[in-house]
Amino acid sequence: MRTARSVAALTLALLASGACRSAGDDTASANDRWALTAPAPLPPRHGALVLAVAGKGLVLGGSDESPCPPSASCRTAPRPLRDAAVYDPAADTWTKAPPAPVGLGPLVPTSSAVVGDTAYVLVQGGQRRAFLSYDLSDRTWRRLPPPPQVSTAWFALSTLGRDVVAYVSSHDPGLNRRDHRPPDQAYDPAARRWRELPQDPLGPSSGRTMVATDTGTVLLADERPRYPLVRPPATETAVLDPRTRRWRRLPDSPPGISGSALPAGGRVVNLLLQHGAGEAADKWGRRYPYGSGVLDVRSRRWSALPPGRPDVPTGTGGPGFASGAGLVVASGVALDVATGQWTRVPTAGAAPLPRTGEGSAVLSTSTGPVVLEFGGATWRGDWSTADLSGAGLVWRPAG
Repeated sequence: MRTARSVAALTLALLASGACRSAGDDTASANDRWALTAPAPLPPRHGALVLAVAGKGLVLGGSDESPCPPSASCRTAPRPLRDAAVYDPAADTWTKAPPAPVGLGPLVPTSSAVVGDTAYVLVQGGQRRAFLSYDLSDRTWRRLPPPPQVSTAWFALSTLGRDVVAYVSSHDPGLNRRDHRPPDQAYDPAARRWRELPQDPLGPSSGRTMVATDTGTVLLADERPRYPLVRPPATETAVLDPRTRRWRRLPDSPPGISGSALPAGGRVVNLLLQHGAGEAADKWGRRYPYGSGVLDVRSRRWSALPPGRPDVPTGTGGPGFASGAGLVVASGVALDVATGQWTRVPTAGAAPLPRTGEGSAVLSTSTGPVVLEFGGATWRGDWSTADLSGAGLVWRPAG
């Protein structure tokens, strides 16, 4: 594989497409194009972790080595980077941040959560286990005690009030070497101590996701299929109150709802962005569509996604799954959950070349949500060469 080329090609393509450098002028505020941010103090990379922290964008790690082409099998993982930077969308300025204590690369198993102006990162896998925090107010990294059983269970991060939650992402015995149902944990930053959370009412599950909403932290778990199959499995849900630390069972989703769960105020949006109709049939030939849905935690009701979702061709790129300030963004579309309005996310660049590895986050600002994207690889020709980007891009949806 040839070495990845520099950011120049992607930057020229963005300028040719009319992307504007200043994040504060009329062009940058339009909803039909991306705007280049001020130059970032980071070299080109792919696979960076981008987090929304206190209205700013925190960019962590990634790799400046050639990415592995999609669907290819590469012998070695790209070297992870430790450098970091913070973007202020109000001033359109970047600030170099101290490097992380460990490398955070595209293939380094990492989960993150944000509480106030502090970002938390859990690194698992091999000898890289670490639980870290970065405080934007004092620009300091700290090594924190990892959650118990981190060497024998696979955790992901969420939040519960002011605490950080390390929840078990699956009860699959292959991921949890000792205990098939290890307890979820909550970290108190003030006491610097982990405590077990009460056992949830859903039972063992092969796939679990926790998302923090305005009403509590919601657990979504894959319902185990019952055979003979009479319907596609649904998503089981429960909510944990941050004050009482008690679980409350919520209704299961309609059959077939699955996908990536994103919080939006007091709702959870499950997005399954597939192209074409996906269905499953039971033994009597009845068909059930696979799809997406919205869970209103306060009213305890599931509903379908609002109509009018734009059709986005496969492979056009765009930000990955992200949410904030009531906006949900996923693979080329954006949904304002409060109004039910869909928007097609504009394509960054003059040509729809395949892109991978761009990090993204939705920043909450006084003028509305701002989608920040950083880095990534643009593939060319026979997929053996990629242009790495060190550019920051912002998109401000209208309204």
